Amino acid sequence: MALPDDVKALVEATMARVGDDGRVLIVRPEGHAELSMPGQADIDTLELTDRFDRATNLVFQRRYRLAVVIDAPGIIGGVATRQMLAYLRNVGAHGVLAVFPRSPTATREPDTEWSVSDFLGLGFRRAEQAKTLASNYWVYRYNIYDYKITPDWLNSRYWANPEQWDRERW
Repeated sequence: MALPDDVKALVEATMARVGDDGRVLIVRPEGHAELSMPGQADIDTLELTDRFDRATNLVFQRRYRLAVVIDAPGIIGGVATRQMLAYLRNVGAHGVLAVFPRSPTATREPDTEWSVSDFLGLGFRRAEQAKTLASNYWVYRYNIYDYKITPDWLNSRYWANPEQWDRERW
Protein backbone atom coordinates (compact mmCIF):
# COMPACT_ATOMS: atom_id res chain seq x y z
CA MET A 1 0.00 0.00 0.00
CA ALA A 2 1.27 3.46 -0.82
CA LEU A 3 0.20 7.03 -0.36
CA PRO A 4 -1.15 8.91 -3.40
CA ASP A 5 1.51 10.94 -5.19
CA ASP A 6 0.22 14.34 -4.07
CA VAL A 7 0.05 13.28 -0.41
CA LYS A 8 3.46 11.65 -0.60
CA ALA A 9 4.96 14.83 -2.10
CA LEU A 10 3.42 16.92 0.71
CA VAL A 11 4.78 14.60 3.42
CA GLU A 12 8.25 14.49 1.86
CA ALA A 13 8.31 18.30 1.52
CA THR A 14 7.42 18.63 5.20
CA MET A 15 10.14 16.14 6.11
CA ALA A 16 12.66 18.06 3.99
CA ARG A 17 12.05 21.22 6.05
CA VAL A 18 13.37 19.43 9.13
CA GLY A 19 16.89 19.74 7.76
CA ASP A 20 19.96 17.59 8.10
CA ASP A 21 20.31 17.96 11.86
CA GLY A 22 16.82 16.76 12.80
CA ARG A 23 15.48 13.36 13.69
CA VAL A 24 12.31 12.11 12.00
CA LEU A 25 10.03 9.31 13.18
CA ILE A 26 7.73 7.66 10.64
CA VAL A 27 4.88 5.62 12.12
CA ARG A 28 3.29 3.66 9.27
CA PRO A 29 1.31 0.48 8.65
CA GLU A 30 3.22 -2.74 8.19
CA GLY A 31 4.20 -3.20 4.54
CA HIS A 32 3.60 0.45 3.65
CA ALA A 33 5.85 2.00 1.00
CA GLU A 34 8.95 3.86 2.17
CA LEU A 35 9.17 7.64 2.20
CA SER A 36 12.32 9.31 0.97
CA MET A 37 13.97 12.35 2.44
CA PRO A 38 16.79 14.38 0.91
CA GLY A 39 19.80 15.05 3.07
CA GLN A 40 21.35 13.23 5.97
CA ALA A 41 18.57 13.41 8.55
CA ASP A 42 18.21 10.54 10.98
CA ILE A 43 15.00 8.64 10.12
CA ASP A 44 13.48 6.02 12.40
CA THR A 45 10.55 3.88 11.27
CA LEU A 46 7.96 2.29 13.52
CA GLU A 47 5.53 -0.17 11.93
CA LEU A 48 1.93 -0.26 13.09
CA THR A 49 0.31 -3.63 13.60
CA ASP A 50 -2.89 -4.66 15.32
CA ARG A 51 -0.69 -5.70 18.27
CA PHE A 52 0.80 -2.21 18.62
CA ASP A 53 1.37 -1.16 22.23
CA ARG A 54 2.10 2.50 22.85
CA ALA A 55 3.72 1.83 26.23
CA THR A 56 6.43 -0.42 24.77
CA ASN A 57 6.79 0.86 21.20
CA LEU A 58 6.91 4.60 21.88
CA VAL A 59 9.88 4.79 24.23
CA PHE A 60 12.47 7.33 23.10
CA GLN A 61 15.85 8.51 24.31
CA ARG A 62 15.21 12.07 23.09
CA ARG A 63 12.59 14.02 21.16
CA TYR A 64 12.21 13.89 17.42
CA ARG A 65 11.97 17.06 15.34
CA LEU A 66 9.06 15.56 13.39
CA ALA A 67 6.83 12.50 13.74
CA VAL A 68 4.81 11.42 10.69
CA VAL A 69 1.85 9.15 11.48
CA ILE A 70 0.22 7.40 8.51
CA ASP A 71 -3.19 5.66 8.61
CA ALA A 72 -3.15 4.85 12.32
CA PRO A 73 -6.93 4.66 12.95
CA GLY A 74 -7.28 1.93 10.35
CA ILE A 75 -4.76 -0.28 12.13
CA ILE A 76 -4.90 0.38 15.87
CA GLY A 77 -8.31 2.04 16.27
CA GLY A 78 -9.48 5.50 17.19
CA VAL A 79 -8.80 5.45 20.93
CA ALA A 80 -5.26 4.11 20.58
CA THR A 81 -4.60 6.63 17.80
CA ARG A 82 -5.69 9.52 20.02
CA GLN A 83 -3.43 8.26 22.79
CA MET A 84 -0.49 7.85 20.43
CA LEU A 85 -0.90 11.31 18.87
CA ALA A 86 -1.22 12.89 22.32
CA TYR A 87 1.93 11.13 23.50
CA LEU A 88 3.90 12.17 20.42
CA ARG A 89 2.61 15.73 20.76
CA ASN A 90 3.44 16.01 24.47
CA VAL A 91 6.60 13.95 24.81
CA GLY A 92 7.86 12.40 21.60
CA ALA A 93 8.26 15.15 18.99
CA HIS A 94 8.37 18.90 18.42
CA GLY A 95 6.04 18.50 15.45
CA VAL A 96 3.55 15.82 14.40
CA LEU A 97 2.11 15.31 10.93
CA ALA A 98 -0.93 13.02 10.77
CA VAL A 99 -1.94 11.58 7.38
CA PHE A 100 -5.20 9.61 7.45
CA PRO A 101 -7.58 8.57 4.65
CA ARG A 102 -10.97 10.27 4.90
CA SER A 103 -13.30 7.45 3.95
CA PRO A 104 -13.19 4.22 5.94
CA THR A 105 -12.78 1.00 3.99
CA ALA A 106 -15.01 -2.03 4.47
CA THR A 107 -12.41 -3.87 6.56
CA ARG A 108 -12.16 -1.26 9.31
CA GLU A 109 -13.78 -1.60 12.71
CA PRO A 110 -16.45 0.91 13.79
CA ASP A 111 -14.22 2.55 16.41
CA THR A 112 -11.62 3.50 13.80
CA GLU A 113 -13.69 6.33 12.41
CA TRP A 114 -11.82 9.59 12.54
CA SER A 115 -13.11 13.12 12.20
CA VAL A 116 -11.88 16.69 12.09
CA SER A 117 -13.01 17.18 15.69
CA ASP A 118 -10.53 14.50 16.78
CA PHE A 119 -7.69 16.50 15.24
CA LEU A 120 -8.92 19.79 16.68
CA GLY A 121 -9.40 18.24 20.10
CA LEU A 122 -5.71 17.30 20.11
CA GLY A 123 -4.63 20.81 19.08
CA PHE A 124 -3.83 19.92 15.47
CA ARG A 125 -4.30 22.31 12.56
CA ARG A 126 -4.94 21.48 8.94
CA ALA A 127 -1.69 21.62 6.97
CA GLU A 128 -1.71 24.62 4.64
CA GLN A 129 -0.67 22.57 1.61
CA ALA A 130 -3.45 20.03 2.30
CA LYS A 131 -6.05 22.42 0.91
CA THR A 132 -4.82 21.75 -2.63
CA LEU A 133 -4.76 17.95 -2.41
CA ALA A 134 -6.81 16.01 -4.95
CA SER A 135 -6.63 12.83 -2.86
CA ASN A 136 -9.17 11.97 -0.21
CA TYR A 137 -6.77 12.31 2.74
CA TRP A 138 -6.68 14.36 5.90
CA VAL A 139 -3.30 15.97 6.56
CA TYR A 140 -3.16 17.73 9.91
CA ARG A 141 -0.15 18.98 11.82
CA TYR A 142 0.90 20.03 15.28
CA ASN A 143 3.96 22.16 15.88
CA ILE A 144 4.91 23.28 19.37
CA TYR A 145 6.56 26.43 17.99
CA ASP A 146 3.40 27.87 16.42
CA TYR A 147 0.73 26.16 18.50
CA LYS A 148 -0.24 29.30 20.41
CA ILE A 149 0.28 32.75 19.03
CA THR A 150 1.49 35.09 21.77
CA PRO A 151 -1.18 37.71 22.42
CA ASP A 152 -0.31 41.40 22.15
CA TRP A 153 -1.11 42.12 25.80
CA LEU A 154 1.50 39.62 26.99
CA ASN A 155 4.55 41.89 26.80
CA SER A 156 6.31 44.34 29.09
CA ARG A 157 4.68 47.37 27.49
CA TYR A 158 1.43 46.57 29.32
CA TRP A 159 2.60 45.36 32.71
CA ALA A 160 5.95 46.97 33.56
CA ASN A 161 4.67 50.50 34.45
CA PRO A 162 8.18 52.05 34.72
CA GLU A 163 6.89 55.54 35.61
CA GLN A 164 5.92 54.25 39.08
CA TRP A 165 9.24 52.59 39.91
CA ASP A 166 10.66 55.52 41.93
CA ARG A 167 7.37 56.33 43.71
CA GLU A 168 5.97 53.08 45.00
CA ARG A 169 7.25 49.69 46.02
CA TRP A 170 5.02 46.69 46.28
